[in-house]
Amino acid sequence: MNDQKNKIFIILVGGGKVSTGYTNGKLTHIPNHLSAIKSIENTKVVLKAVVEKNIKIRNFLVNKGIKAYKNIDDIKYINKNDIFVICTPPKDRLLLIKKCNKFKIRNLILEKPLSEKFIESIKIKEYVHKYKINLFTNYHRRNIKTLVELKRKLKDCVAINVHYNNGLLNYASHAIDLINFYFGKLIYVQGIKNENKKNNKLNNSYSFYGILKKNIFVNFQSYEKVNYDLLDLEFICKNKKIVLKTGGSLIIEEKPIKNLYYKGYNHLKSIKEHKKNSEGFKELYLNLYNFVVNNNKTNFCNIENSCYVTEVCEKVIKSVKNGRKQII
Repeated sequence: MNDQKNKIFIILVGGGKVSTGYTNGKLTHIPNHLSAIKSIENTKVVLKAVVEKNIKIRNFLVNKGIKAYKNIDDIKYINKNDIFVICTPPKDRLLLIKKCNKFKIRNLILEKPLSEKFIESIKIKEYVHKYKINLFTNYHRRNIKTLVELKRKLKDCVAINVHYNNGLLNYASHAIDLINFYFGKLIYVQGIKNENKKNNKLNNSYSFYGILKKNIFVNFQSYEKVNYDLLDLEFICKNKKIVLKTGGSLIIEEKPIKNLYYKGYNHLKSIKEHKKNSEGFKELYLNLYNFVVNNNKTNFCNIENSCYVTEVCEKVIKSVKNGRKQII
């Protein structure tokens, strides 16, 4: 097999904090996508270019030896086997997907969420099915081996508590997707009224609850005033409680059921600590390589599951507004 066929070539669209770590004129965050690509030997994954409209970010990237372009059309050589990773805000996703399709691109990764509106998600779904495009949303916790292995320990789970901040379509959507990966879909959601919120927006955090098809109770509690990244999932099982902390480092904690009462975020003894959350990005690209080059099965969040997450978030907002249960 030709050496070129044993590699995947990545084009990042959007040079903001998630992809390059660059915001407000300087490097402010861990460059998750760039770091992940750099950590994998270039015999497998190669960064071809970054597309970014902001000239300061382009100059920043060029100074690091990375090819940077203002528009997709400015890239001289695009192969149909190149993989576009779209890290721009979700409002114009369908337009970008159509632009990628001009080059017969078959594999797309989108940063979460797929879109802000469920009807837009359906349009994207119809389009990618029509043109046979593999589109995955980067809910990268699905790719982390430790979390995949955790699934077998949750067979007797009866309830889930989620504690989060940083927005419904941001952190909460990660939990919605991970719960779907573990247990399947929600039957309904019931939003909890919060009189302090002046606007019902998807980038706000909301408390809500629901029931999964496996008759597991799920409760999401938002903590907007917490000043650190918070995404904890408590899995209440028949003889134990497992707490998964994923806001920064990934930590799994386990305690016998007699100590069920929730007393705070640090009350359990850690039995296993994983690497930084950014490891999920590395495993995303390794899985992508195995999917494209070796035709291996993957845990990626596909278009159907991506649409489901958007639908749940939209119905949470509707339930908060009207106070009524929303069927999924």
